[in-house]
Amino acid sequence: MTASAIKETASLLQERGMSSDPEFIAQFVLGKSATSFEVVRHLCRDGFRPDALMIARTIFENAINLAYINKRPAERAALFLEFEHVEEYRQMESLKKALPSERVVSAEDENRIGAEYRKVRNNYKGASWSGESMQSMALECGLGLQYALIYRIASGFVHGGPRSAHTYIERQAGHCDVRLGAPGEEFTDGALLSAGLSVLLALEEVCRAYGAEPPDVIRTARSMAEGIGGGIGSHGWAEMESDTTRDAGPAGNRPRSGE
Repeated sequence: MTASAIKETASLLQERGMSSDPEFIAQFVLGKSATSFEVVRHLCRDGFRPDALMIARTIFENAINLAYINKRPAERAALFLEFEHVEEYRQMESLKKALPSERVVSAEDENRIGAEYRKVRNNYKGASWSGESMQSMALECGLGLQYALIYRIASGFVHGGPRSAHTYIERQAGHCDVRLGAPGEEFTDGALLSAGLSVLLALEEVCRAYGAEPPDVIRTARSMAEGIGGGIGSHGWAEMESDTTRDAGPAGNRPRSGE
């Protein structure tokens, strides 16, 4: 059903074209989210569930970015797009520091990048384009619970945190077995559910950017996904998190559960 929602949304946007920055960003979010969802499906099929969960997190991030932009589209769309100049400048400066005796870009490109950066730099505070954390953006958009259940849990795998270690290492008496390749099946439901719900959230925001009503299939699929996910104690996100410490060995060797 998620695939049908993607196709219907793509068809809707194709009919309407693209005439503004918010619509450009919506098209980008649609394309990136649809592609990432296919990656999640392939990874789950081949047994790489934790890696699928990492990709699901990026889909959710797309949805949050667009939801946040849709609150004040004219202002925030420009901030999102012009942050490219900040990223390019920061990358250039990082390379110059890493290779002080080398010319990492031509003099012409360095002047261009610097000039574009100086035009927009005063519009930004902090490391991100919005100047806000992903959690703050999610809360403003009414997606705080989804942030906690999708983004927060998946972040432990993206950043290689200690809570994800026991997915890849099984502690035995006196030694550890490293799980190479696909580490078990316990993440399949959580990864697919997280990715599917994130895509549906993204599609709703894509439609909102166009001032369009989401196709019925999006609302139906989202209700089904949220129903399957259930509460915090059901088979879904919460069990997925508990699986990260299932084989942790003695309690004293396990990472703390609170974040």
